[in-house]
Amino acid sequence: MSSVAEKREINDSQEPLTSDDILKTDSGIKRQKLESNQGEQPPVPSRPKQCHFYVKRKRRYCSLTTKLGFKYCGEHLTCASEEEIKTLELQNSEASDKNSYSIAGKRRIPCPFDAKHSTVESFLLQLKKEGDVLVPGFLTEVLDHDSLCKQKEKKTDIKHADQQASLIGHLEKNGLLDPKNCFIEFGAGKGELSLYVYHALKSAQLTNEKAKLPNQASPFVLVDRNNFRFKGIPQKSKNSLFHRVTIDIKDLDLTKLEIIQNRPVVAFSKHLCGAATDLTLRSLSHFAKAGTSGKIAGIVIALCCHHACSVNSYTGLDFLLEKNIIGDVKQFSWLSSIGSWATCGLRDNAASHGTNYLEVSSESTHFTGLPHREREQLGYTAKRVIDLGRLEYARSVLGLDSKLVHYVSKELSLENLALVAIPGKIDENTN
Repeated sequence: MSSVAEKREINDSQEPLTSDDILKTDSGIKRQKLESNQGEQPPVPSRPKQCHFYVKRKRRYCSLTTKLGFKYCGEHLTCASEEEIKTLELQNSEASDKNSYSIAGKRRIPCPFDAKHSTVESFLLQLKKEGDVLVPGFLTEVLDHDSLCKQKEKKTDIKHADQQASLIGHLEKNGLLDPKNCFIEFGAGKGELSLYVYHALKSAQLTNEKAKLPNQASPFVLVDRNNFRFKGIPQKSKNSLFHRVTIDIKDLDLTKLEIIQNRPVVAFSKHLCGAATDLTLRSLSHFAKAGTSGKIAGIVIALCCHHACSVNSYTGLDFLLEKNIIGDVKQFSWLSSIGSWATCGLRDNAASHGTNYLEVSSESTHFTGLPHREREQLGYTAKRVIDLGRLEYARSVLGLDSKLVHYVSKELSLENLALVAIPGKIDENTN
């Protein structure tokens, strides 16, 4: 203890170091050396095909490989001279193997998936060009249902009630509110939508009042990977009609659920984020191909959260490749990320600047250099082409007549598109 105290006294008694004293220390000498070399750039690398881009922060040259005869790698091709770019484009046009140069000679911009990287500008141009041709004007069908009337009277914010009422309206319009069906809500959460579908069956007098046994009434299966309480579901029906399955949809095998055997299945959901929609379609496809006595009666799924889609689970990858939306599977992550631009919005202080601000703003602040209005449109296009891939999957793989429809207004929710599919002819207004 005494030695520690003595050291403290000695340190306290010492005078503070001056700037000259600091420079004489080892750390000061190193700092001086670094500062003196800050402006000096070492000679270009002699190693063949090494990038000549000097990384100032690391005080070394980029270690990535360049194409033969060029000074910069693909990541730093923006530093290349006009002559080099023209030479590279000439080589591209004369090359026989197109895959070997597919993105080398194009103008590069910050990657929409990660702004620290860069990507080819042609991807955004291709998305805009092909997307404008592919994406049609989808039909708007905002429906309602009496089963949500009381709920709308109780709440001041009726956004969710309007969405639920419209989805149930589409179930009813397509003849899916049938007591013979088994209703499966994917991504059920607390099961509110299932509850209102149950009320819709009762209000339409489609339930058989004489059928007291659970296997004679319409069973509901609530699928979610998290465990939720059965909020609002009558205790009397809790153990008879509503069956919760706590499992990730990717692990769900519908053929092993005894309750849905010998019954047509109606799949529905209000909030099935990203990859969960594709996993649901794959689960239904497995169920349909299994050769069991059950079949798919219909699908009504609200689509959302396209930024959370995964290339491993996405059902429309062949469609995107065929339509030249993406050049390879790696670009799907760019596409799904761009989808978030449709719903990212503006800050409150930015929105107050008016329409002209939307046209011009964010060019200097956003890493793409694109104004907000153009980014929003690209995001919308990305979301819709992803949904078109799912639509094609429902038609070609599930064998269902399918369409995409705006089930609520854009003012109510920016995520306002739903996938509706049934075995027969859906109606005269199809996509």
